[in-house]
Amino acid sequence: TTIVELLQRHIKLLGFTPLVHFELEGCCRFPQRAERPKINFSVINSRFKSLNIEGTLVPEYWQHQWEYVSDFSGQSPLKEAQNLEQAITLLPQWFAEQGVEETLIKPVIWSGDQGKLARGSKNIFSHESRAVHIPNAVQINISALDRNGKNIICDDGFGEYLQQCFLETSLACCLLYMPEDDAFERLALKSKYGLEDELCSP
Repeated sequence: TTIVELLQRHIKLLGFTPLVHFELEGCCRFPQRAERPKINFSVINSRFKSLNIEGTLVPEYWQHQWEYVSDFSGQSPLKEAQNLEQAITLLPQWFAEQGVEETLIKPVIWSGDQGKLARGSKNIFSHESRAVHIPNAVQINISALDRNGKNIICDDGFGEYLQQCFLETSLACCLLYMPEDDAFERLALKSKYGLEDELCSP
């Protein structure tokens, strides 16, 4: 936290306000039984609000897949990181209260669901069933506002420069870049397992 605070202060002295926004996908496993319970998102989102966690939990494409989306509330990068850390810590406990057996925050959930889309459709499933491996992602959106509140990411190639800096430095920063086999396997799910129709995300 000290490093983030120092960086926030330094960027502010340069005349800019940094903003960070997280999106985190994960899945839940319920015990095997006939009826399939559903996650009560409104209960969890009320708890987020009561704890001043500026984020919202929403359902994702596959059943029992969810996404934590941080709110654009003007929170500092440090508060945003604290919000995400709290969400990751609390969600398994809150899901368990709703009957979830296991909370999974991984790049790939192997055999996470079953189904096959009907030919030519993007949202209607056929009667044919097969195991589907679910890819999950973490997305970080970064902005920098000038003194007038204008986002400078699009100005004079700054966004491209910033992206190059992240590429060059994140490998050495274990806090931001923790490679694992599943993260790379996620990229080949469509071609390797014939899931082009089912998996809409890149």
